Amino acid sequence: MSQPDHHHTAATGPAEFQPHPAATIVKAHLRATAKGLEIRDPKDGLLLALWAYGDLCPVDAASPGKPVKVLHLTCRADPDARLTVAAPKMVARLRPALSASPRRLWLVWALGAAGALLCLLAGPPAH
Repeated sequence: MSQPDHHHTAATGPAEFQPHPAATIVKAHLRATAKGLEIRDPKDGLLLALWAYGDLCPVDAASPGKPVKVLHLTCRADPDARLTVAAPKMVARLRPALSASPRRLWLVWALGAAGALLCLLAGPPAH
């Protein structure tokens, strides 16, 4: 049994959720837990989705130097779904999870692979 992560415990807030592009955008209630971000129906509490923090991806890039007031997110495990978070406390809670998002890690990997390919193409150093 995993220990609860107190950094993510108790954070809750409203959001808008679209499970796929053809679906209607619905009101949702978010709950940050140790396992991930729970997306629930605000009326009956039904779990609509559970997104792992490591799978959260911003849909649009933040402008450097500008504070982020609204997050537009997707999930690597469910890339067609969209989540809009505007509650300041939830935005502040989720921002750190985006700092090492898979898209950024992919970019680092791609740049490293491109560098390795250039080294291979250049061949061994001349003696």
